[in-house]
Amino acid sequence: MERQTGLKTVLCMLNAKYIHSGLAPYYLKAAAQENCAYDHCITIVEGTINRPANVLGRLMEEEYDVYGFSCYIWNIERVLELIKEVKARRPHCTVLLGGPEVSYRAEDVLNEYPFVDAVISGEGEVPFAHLLDALASGGLLSAGGAAGLSCRVRDGSVVTTPPGAADFVPPSPYLTEYPMGLQGRMAYVESSRGCPFACSFCLSGRHESVRFFPLDRAKADLVLAANSGAKTVKLIDRTFNCNPKRAQEIWAFLLCAYENGTIPKDVRFHFEIGADLLTKENLAFLRTVPKGMFQFEAGIQSLQPNTLSAVCRKTDVGVLKENLRSIMELGSIHLHVDLIAGLPFEGMAEFADSFNGTFALRPHALQLGFLKLLYGTELRNTAEGWGCVYRKDAPYEVISTHAMGAEDLQRLHLLEDALERLYNSNRFLNTVEYLLKAHGKGAFELFDYIGSKVQAQAGVDLFCYTEQLYTTLIKEDWVEPMALRDVLLMDLYASIRRPKLPQCLRVMDDRLSSLRMAARKNGAGDAAILYHGRERVLYVDYAKKDAITGRYSISMKKIIDGESRGE
Repeated sequence: MERQTGLKTVLCMLNAKYIHSGLAPYYLKAAAQENCAYDHCITIVEGTINRPANVLGRLMEEEYDVYGFSCYIWNIERVLELIKEVKARRPHCTVLLGGPEVSYRAEDVLNEYPFVDAVISGEGEVPFAHLLDALASGGLLSAGGAAGLSCRVRDGSVVTTPPGAADFVPPSPYLTEYPMGLQGRMAYVESSRGCPFACSFCLSGRHESVRFFPLDRAKADLVLAANSGAKTVKLIDRTFNCNPKRAQEIWAFLLCAYENGTIPKDVRFHFEIGADLLTKENLAFLRTVPKGMFQFEAGIQSLQPNTLSAVCRKTDVGVLKENLRSIMELGSIHLHVDLIAGLPFEGMAEFADSFNGTFALRPHALQLGFLKLLYGTELRNTAEGWGCVYRKDAPYEVISTHAMGAEDLQRLHLLEDALERLYNSNRFLNTVEYLLKAHGKGAFELFDYIGSKVQAQAGVDLFCYTEQLYTTLIKEDWVEPMALRDVLLMDLYASIRRPKLPQCLRVMDDRLSSLRMAARKNGAGDAAILYHGRERVLYVDYAKKDAITGRYSISMKKIIDGESRGE
């Protein structure tokens, strides 16, 4: 039977960056199309937190009955500004909020913000469909509605309903226009919901165990995502390999699809894994994966037993380290690991130990995050008990704890800046190795030192930072200026195609022109030549780029009697 015409609804997602995309609105649209009694017209508007005025203009192009917004710590302030404007211009519309930033404080949000009419707590597919049909039929939002739907009723009072049991498989968001609208942005795929763990700083495992979606659906969604034009497909499963056999089946499917041409060969697949859960069979299979096809993100958070116990994180640290070393030895998978500063019982000495132990694994990226006390997490509820002071506005970052003072955390922010610029950027890998050896201490001590000495402003370009780094470090008696210059030159040429050198790194030598000519005669092709140190020439092959680091291939040759010869 043909459905009656329903409501005009717009769902808005403000992403942190343009490259990101929002999956939640497409889940809601797919659920409404499948489950609603009415035929609701649902439009999706995506934008970024940096251009809210542009998004507001798009929201005002038509007069919608319902305006829905996905709320996270990175966009909540902009969302509240937007909906205040929306309600001022469309006073009779229904404003709906959902997402983790409002799920655990629905009543407070409705009481604090009179321009919000309803809040969805927990998974939104069922309460969203219920809300649209209730409004379309002229019914009041009231008690006895769908689980997880809280609202302001006609007399102005607030009615809250806790989330119901999450025991269903939501319809695929890939049945809507999501893949067509990506236009090269990062694609997200979900093959399961929930988490087998209950870390007290996280929301993912708070109420439920893992629900796995059918494998056939996961495989179909991955193929659609890989063929959407996106260069990165990210699996948003919280611990993708919590079922190692299932994880390997998906990996094997992707490898087969890669080899038979079902998916493009320039697409990367990103997985968030529990490294200590990898089996010998998993590691053996991963040896067969082409270089650059997979990216792994492994949350370590801390290596301190007392801290891990305090946050209810179950980790076999020995197995974790061994498996991470095995992944790095493969040389084919980009490995990103995380540490969190500000956790209970982890002072500077303990954090330095966690940092050095993690850095020793030499992951391709070591992200230093700062603890944020999200609504609904156990650590937020018990903050006073472990002496935690945190910011009251999003993103609720920790200011100090009993174990780590405010000055300590500020110092770690400076260390993080140095880590991001020098190591995680892949721009200064040779420089970092030289400095570690010359400094003679641990990685934590080196990045702490550089962070305190080289404080570049946000947005400074690579060449200005290189110059600032060089001119600062050559003042130290443990740095040999020419050796530092050499590794900086290697890194600049390995990172950027024919860079313009900072003035401080330039050295004139009348042999350079003749060496370039000789290289061309000898068939160097697209190799660039650069005077390197006093008796060496650096060749950079711009036709060879590493699939993991993105760096160009470099080789060194000695200068003997005015000619360069292999070293």
